[in-house]
Amino acid sequence: VLLTFHGWATGSGRRAEHSYMLNPPSGSGLINVTLLTGMENFTAGAISFSGVNQGGGSLTFGNNASRGTPLNLNPNVTVNVSAANEVIVDTIAITSETTSMVPNMSQTQYWRNSTSTAGSQIQGGGSWRYGEAPNVTMIWTLGTTNTYVLRAVVIRPA
Repeated sequence: VLLTFHGWATGSGRRAEHSYMLNPPSGSGLINVTLLTGMENFTAGAISFSGVNQGGGSLTFGNNASRGTPLNLNPNVTVNVSAANEVIVDTIAITSETTSMVPNMSQTQYWRNSTSTAGSQIQGGGSWRYGEAPNVTMIWTLGTTNTYVLRAVVIRPA
């Protein structure tokens, strides 16, 4: 199953990406991640939603990115929301071997994992929440100050 690449944010040597599929087939599917040459550490997660608007300007997802300079305990990113029933989805990537990483209480975590190669660890995670116009801020709490990249998109309902 091929996904459409939506965009990415980079910072502090980290990258967070979002891709999507319009009108996907029902049931479960396999997602394969293909890395560019030279990439060593990555994490990936997936989430699906029903009742998403499938066409027109409603597919113009909101987008914003926050980068971890200076180091931060509470990475956050704000997106513009036009209606209360829109869903905001975020993705975070941090460099750490030991720190905890928890989304704000208003967000639901849907994935979190890590990888380690030659002593370098990347942690990644994703969360979602319903929006409240005009703006929503997605926030994560880290156990120690850290470099990070955080990206969020808005999904508009049908």
